[in-house]
Amino acid sequence: KDRTSRAGLYLLGGDAGTLRSYKTSVNDGHDITDQDVLFSRRTAVLGMDVVDQLFPFEDPLGKTISINGLPFMVQGIAERVGEMFGQSQDNYVLIPISTYLQNFSDRWTSLSITIEERLRKRCMIKPWMKPLVSCE
Repeated sequence: KDRTSRAGLYLLGGDAGTLRSYKTSVNDGHDITDQDVLFSRRTAVLGMDVVDQLFPFEDPLGKTISINGLPFMVQGIAERVGEMFGQSQDNYVLIPISTYLQNFSDRWTSLSITIEERLRKRCMIKPWMKPLVSCE
């Protein structure tokens, strides 16, 4: 409805695990999915400052926002994180990384990759079991 966000908004490209690296999660709706990334969908998860600015009195889920003239459907709202060193940690829009790279990157774009260790199932393999069992 012709509302714009304040300066300092961050446009983030990511996947289903990106919000975890920012120490938050989806509060309402759902996160970016593998399918969103695979098909470069124009979907978005909004930080709470963006919700407050663009949708102060309405539910943004299912609504369309415009980023540089491109429409994006809001599919999730992240939990409020708050401030760190006087800077809001909630003034962002998260879109699929593939969509970000196709529409908003250039040859000077830098990427930051976060790797998360997943818990692996521990097992004890006896010497006589090796041909029968593997542990990953």
